[in-house]
Formats: sequence, structure tokens, C-alpha cells
Amino acid sequence: SVIKKFYSYSDYPLSLGVSDFCSFDKNGDKSETLEFPYVVVLKPVYEIQEQEQSKSKRFDSFIEDLLKIPTGSVLFDIYACPDPSSALHPGMIQRIGRITTTSEMTPSPPNDGLFFRHQKKDEDFDVRPSWRDEVKGVCLAKDGSMEGTIGTLVGADFLEKSINEKKFIDYGEA
Repeated sequence: SVIKKFYSYSDYPLSLGVSDFCSFDKNGDKSETLEFPYVVVLKPVYEIQEQEQSKSKRFDSFIEDLLKIPTGSVLFDIYACPDPSSALHPGMIQRIGRITTTSEMTPSPPNDGLFFRHQKKDEDFDVRPSWRDEVKGVCLAKDGSMEGTIGTLVGADFLEKSINEKKFIDYGEA
């Protein structure tokens, strides 16, 4: 099956690593120490007002909508969990910031050289080996419907539920 192919690439194909985020400091210099959370969640905040519900609307018309987002708009709230076990405890989920536009949106050409690489979660575990054992901890789904491990059950749905129920530490209000 397709999912088995993903598992041939990584032991955690449904998770992305985040340690690369802290590999360089704010000046672009290589960081000596890597301090990073187990998981980062970007929750969309900004809603584009749908003005046209036409079936003839082009599939790439969303680009025009993005270009209309005003300066100073909050696009995402950023949440983090410091380590795998913290993800089980809503009080340990932290809103650590927001992504806000500081200028008008500007399109870039397809050949601009900008490239995103999805980092394997395994790379985070190479830096924090104790997390490999931590994600094997047994837990229940929030609705009690199934038992699994932190590594298999604690994902977007699990974290989103806590965030939507406002069960998190909000550093924006501290």
C-alpha cells in the first residue's frame, strides 16, 4: 500500500521534524545548541471572504485572494509542545506567537529559488534520543475510542481539540 511506502522512508512518516527551525540564529549563523519543541502547530486565523461561488472560478484564483490580505493581518497562531509527553496534557500546549503580515503580499516567480524541504521527524529524534522512547508511551484517544502511542495518536486532531477548547498556555496574554 501507499502508506507502507512512506514507512520505508521514515519511522514517523505522518510527522515532520522541527529541529531545523533552530539550526541558525537570527543573524543567520549556525547555532551551537538546538532548542526546539516536539511539535509546532500553525492554526489558521485569517479567513478570506469568499465573494464568488462560481463553478467557473479558476483553480488558482486563491492567489488573487491572498494578494488582497491587508498589512497587519494575523495569518496564523503558533502553538508548541515542549516534549512528547507534554502533548498529552492540554495545560502544556503553549501558544508561543503569531504570524502577522508586515507588508503587502507579493507574488514570486516560479524560478525564484525558494525551496521547502520536509524534515523527517527521525532527525529530531537523532538530536533528542530520549524522545524515541517517550513517543512509545501508551495513551488513549481523547474520546476514549482507541489506545495507541503518543507517536501514533498525538497529531493534528488531538492537539487541535485542545486548542479549540482553549486548553493551552497563552504567552500572548502573559
